[in-house]
Amino acid sequence: MLQNLQNIGRAKIIASSLLALVIVSLAGGYAYLKYIEGKLNKTFLPSLTRYVAGEPVNILLLGSDSRGEKNARSDTIIVLRYDPEKERAYLVSIPRDSRVYIQGYGNRKINAATALGGPNLAVKTVKNLTKLEIHHYVQIDFSGFKNLVDALGGIEINVPKAINSNARGYQMKIRKGPQKMNGTQALNYVRFRHDARGDLGRIERQQVFFKALSNKLFSLGSLPKAPYLISVFADNVETDMGGGQLLSYARRIKALEEKNIMMTTVPGTPKYMYGASYVIIDKDGMKQLFKDIKAGKRVKAPE
Repeated sequence: MLQNLQNIGRAKIIASSLLALVIVSLAGGYAYLKYIEGKLNKTFLPSLTRYVAGEPVNILLLGSDSRGEKNARSDTIIVLRYDPEKERAYLVSIPRDSRVYIQGYGNRKINAATALGGPNLAVKTVKNLTKLEIHHYVQIDFSGFKNLVDALGGIEINVPKAINSNARGYQMKIRKGPQKMNGTQALNYVRFRHDARGDLGRIERQQVFFKALSNKLFSLGSLPKAPYLISVFADNVETDMGGGQLLSYARRIKALEEKNIMMTTVPGTPKYMYGASYVIIDKDGMKQLFKDIKAGKRVKAPE
């Protein structure tokens, strides 16, 4: 039960953080809205489905790590569903190593869709996998987040488990417990995946990171830095939505009761095959999961 409550809390944090870091300007209402509109990289995708007002909305959240590349693989893939009638939100993480069909390329890891065809192909792939219509998307380049973290003066991250790895010749050593990280340290922590839990462990570390980032953003000390923080956010975001839409969704989700924000993960099993590590999706389990979500039922948080 405690673990479920913690996951519910993390879901709310990730929803608010990914949808709009601009929420740091809430104290000033919509003072920065025009500024945001002018900075955002708005791109409409043909694969998106037209949204009907009042209906549940599905938003694909993509967290990429470009490292200088135009289209990078997606480190984070989350389907956010907000149901205004039932006043519920669901965040469904899809492991980046999930072996899925990508149109024109056959069976690949789902994170390759963005690299092969940009967010448009990623939307197509997720729609085909989940059988959900996708109405909006938000793609965030995590490499830009190091500037955001540094602008905040670093963030406090409570590392649940120590990391001591030399995988592929790259030394990674982080002690367990609370510690202050600068932008580079935080980004390396989020990128790391060479432990026993692989991609699932990376998802857990991303949740820890967004919790720490959200806590810092909502602190009063961050408000004077709002214009610069918003600029960093906008420079590293691509979406079909305007700043008003982003802020509106973020405010609605933030206003929901914690028990009505549910986070879960598409069920699957790690497997090494064809010389690579994959997550093999439990198709029956996934079908039931999205059936329950469409019906507005409660879903279990990951164990």
